[in-house]
Amino acid sequence: MHMSSIFKEYGIPIDKTKLVRHNLINEDISRINWFGMIECYQATQGKNFFDKCKYIHSFLSTNSTESLFIG
Repeated sequence: MHMSSIFKEYGIPIDKTKLVRHNLINEDISRINWFGMIECYQATQGKNFFDKCKYIHSFLSTNSTESLFIG
């Protein structure tokens, strides 16, 4: 199933949605995740990074082609 199908089923507008995939190979991201601080980390992104977004869907990489939805 594609994410776009899930969004459509729940009435989430794709044009107002951003998907963010955090790579756990990055030691800083791995440490941030370990301490449960991904949401805080995302809040520190550049001013325009999440502009025009109503929804943010966050993922953690599990390997080179797969990700785990975290919120």
